[in-house]
Amino acid sequence: MNRIETDLLSQSASGRGSGQGRGSYLFAAEPDRRRIGLEMLIRLAVCGFAMVLFVLQGAEFLLLTGVVFSAYCLWPLLHMGDRMEFYQNGILYQGQFYPIGQRTRVVWTGSRFRMSFLPSTFLDISGCRERIDVSFMQEAQKLFNRAYSGGIY
Repeated sequence: MNRIETDLLSQSASGRGSGQGRGSYLFAAEPDRRRIGLEMLIRLAVCGFAMVLFVLQGAEFLLLTGVVFSAYCLWPLLHMGDRMEFYQNGILYQGQFYPIGQRTRVVWTGSRFRMSFLPSTFLDISGCRERIDVSFMQEAQKLFNRAYSGGIY
């Protein structure tokens, strides 16, 4: 598991923290269509291999099995609606605002997920209960660094 910790002390884009609302709009991270497509193709290949094994063993291919395989292959399409917006004082992700202030600690964690064939990346923001899965977001870490670290990447 890879971990990258960032302490945003004096790196906040606004310098005011989260007390002033969202602040001005900075960037937006859109879904990574290539990654979604690749994940779907890998799952389709695995399901195709499983179907060939079913047929070679003489097992009957049931409608329920086809439905389960289809749902498994199409599951990554749920991430097509993901969008992350970076504002001066925080991040808006799936309708929830995560404040970023001067004392905010950010941890980027990379890991292998059980149901995914590709590595996953999570954004953990101090003070927030849940971590954000940014695996299917295009250049989320790069845009975060550009918005809140003052660097050009």
